[in-house]
Amino acid sequence: MKRKNQMLKTRSKLSRKRNKLIDFSLKRKRGDRRKLRFDF
Repeated sequence: MKRKNQMLKTRSKLSRKRNKLIDFSLKRKRGDRRKLRFDF
Protein backbone atom coordinates (compact mmCIF):
# COMPACT_ATOMS: atom_id res chain seq x y z
CA MET A 1 0.00 0.00 0.00
CA LYS A 2 2.81 2.40 0.81
CA ARG A 3 4.27 1.92 -2.63
CA LYS A 4 0.89 2.65 -4.21
CA ASN A 5 0.51 5.86 -2.21
CA GLN A 6 3.97 7.01 -3.30
CA MET A 7 3.02 6.51 -6.92
CA LEU A 8 -0.15 8.55 -6.44
CA LYS A 9 1.84 11.41 -4.92
CA THR A 10 4.47 11.48 -7.64
CA ARG A 11 1.75 11.20 -10.29
CA SER A 12 0.81 14.86 -9.81
CA LYS A 13 4.43 16.00 -10.16
CA LEU A 14 5.16 14.17 -13.38
CA SER A 15 3.53 14.91 -16.68
CA ARG A 16 0.21 13.18 -17.29
CA LYS A 17 1.25 11.57 -20.56
CA ARG A 18 4.45 10.09 -19.13
CA ASN A 19 2.56 8.70 -16.15
CA LYS A 20 -0.02 7.03 -18.33
CA LEU A 21 2.77 5.24 -20.16
CA ILE A 22 4.41 4.19 -16.89
CA ASP A 23 1.12 2.99 -15.38
CA PHE A 24 0.25 1.17 -18.57
CA SER A 25 3.54 -0.72 -18.75
CA LEU A 26 3.52 -1.56 -15.03
CA LYS A 27 -0.05 -2.81 -15.01
CA ARG A 28 0.39 -4.69 -18.26
CA LYS A 29 3.27 -6.61 -16.71
CA ARG A 30 1.03 -7.57 -13.79
CA GLY A 31 -1.89 -8.26 -16.13
CA ASP A 32 -4.01 -5.71 -14.28
CA ARG A 33 -6.30 -4.83 -17.15
CA ARG A 34 -9.38 -3.90 -15.12
CA LYS A 35 -7.54 -1.28 -13.04
CA LEU A 36 -5.78 -0.03 -16.17
CA ARG A 37 -9.09 0.83 -17.80
CA PHE A 38 -10.20 2.96 -14.84
CA ASP A 39 -6.94 4.89 -14.53
CA PHE A 40 -7.27 6.75 -17.81
